[in-house]
Amino acid sequence: MSGCIEEYPVEDEDYEESFQDIKAYDNYAQYGGVMYLVDKTNVTFKNSQFQRNYASQNGGTISIVREVSSKSYVAKVSLIESEITDSTAVNNGGVISLGHDRMILNI
Repeated sequence: MSGCIEEYPVEDEDYEESFQDIKAYDNYAQYGGVMYLVDKTNVTFKNSQFQRNYASQNGGTISIVREVSSKSYVAKVSLIESEITDSTAVNNGGVISLGHDRMILNI
């Protein structure tokens, strides 16, 4: 699925995840060139760099999907002192693909 990191939550819990000082260059995956995150509702990236990542489907850099369909999520993605450049995807989300009901993006 992902070029580098796949994260799955503990069943029936809203999930928060923080990543710091990640440097990801030239990764390739079907979903989420760098990261494929399942049912994450609050994701923070701090002091990270993502460059030239690619997904053959969705999420050139990050793909966040919802598998627990019974919940209604508002996903919060925060990029703090982070940079994403030259990432692409064939279908959706050249930078971030989100399979949630709504998203709040903090840059």
